Amino acid sequence: MKCLKTKTTMKRYQNIYSLCLLLIITAAGCIKKDEVEPGPVADARPLLTVLQANYSFTLFISALERTGYDKLLAGDTMYTLLAPTDQAFANAGISADSLANMELEQLKTLVGYHILPGVMSSDQLPQKVDYPVKSVSGANVFFSVPLPGRYQNQFPMPGLPIIHINGGNVTKADIKAKNGVMYVIDKVLEYPKPTVRALLESLPQYSLYTQALRQFGLLDSLNKPGPFALLAMTNDVFLQYGLDETALAAIDTVHYKKNLFTCGIMTNKFFFKTDFDDAPMPALGDYLTGGNAPVYFMPDFALVFNFALGIVPYNYNEIINDYGPPYYGNPYIYGDLVLISDTDKDHLAVNGVVHAISGMMVYPDNARIQ
Repeated sequence: MKCLKTKTTMKRYQNIYSLCLLLIITAAGCIKKDEVEPGPVADARPLLTVLQANYSFTLFISALERTGYDKLLAGDTMYTLLAPTDQAFANAGISADSLANMELEQLKTLVGYHILPGVMSSDQLPQKVDYPVKSVSGANVFFSVPLPGRYQNQFPMPGLPIIHINGGNVTKADIKAKNGVMYVIDKVLEYPKPTVRALLESLPQYSLYTQALRQFGLLDSLNKPGPFALLAMTNDVFLQYGLDETALAAIDTVHYKKNLFTCGIMTNKFFFKTDFDDAPMPALGDYLTGGNAPVYFMPDFALVFNFALGIVPYNYNEIINDYGPPYYGNPYIYGDLVLISDTDKDHLAVNGVVHAISGMMVYPDNARIQ
């Protein structure tokens, strides 16, 4: 009886053992199968199809189709696409009608400026401002990945780096396609003019400023290689001080210093407004003194860029040579403390960039030669 019980028990253990072994073998087979199965794949669609799947890009798609660049983005060659939304076109004052009526070569140049040969994903971008990358149209676009600043953890998503292109914002990056990668941008990129002079002459809001530079023999210098960064006064600023075409023409250039109009012309400088917007907030003392804000020196004055207050020219020669009481106020400031416009900015030429400012940094009376 004892022997029978032992055999029965052994048989039961053998069955359990066999069952466990079977489960282990089956599980091992499943694990092996999971290891060889491919993981998620990148979007197998070309850039054009990825773009067409989103209703936010109807105007850009229309421009691509009219210029023939849609076929380029449907092929196998790799590209980086900078895609402005319909809202970006609206912000630039560009409608479906204006796109349809734009001269074809001009439109082709504009659209090609939003297409970069090869793949440039965000992790390939250096952490610097104004990093140039050549477009299909030939001119460079400028990527900026600034150091952490006041908005670093707010836009576009907490913890992600800020990316700007020509001063515009990237609202979504690294959208992968079979033949490249796409960035969504909130700005239609202006194709650069050949020179800063040509740029100023093409923008009607700077006609009085252009007249003033020509009158003082300064306009031709803006055809040089540069780069230049111009803080330019719009017609509205001139008119605030009673300087229309007639009053401006009456200014005798012999009796006025050239800094009346050169104060906003910075040579060997290049920046977009967002290069300053992403800078760290200044310390309390910076609100009063400029602190560590950039200073641009010219022959007889210095432009102090204070991120909190704006930009102001100081007559540092007088500060150095004639500094005495009273030691308060700003007796060495030529004119207005100014701000760069939030809307009229980042106008690009091959040799520089132009920004509108809110006031006149040098009053005519302060530039008069006594």
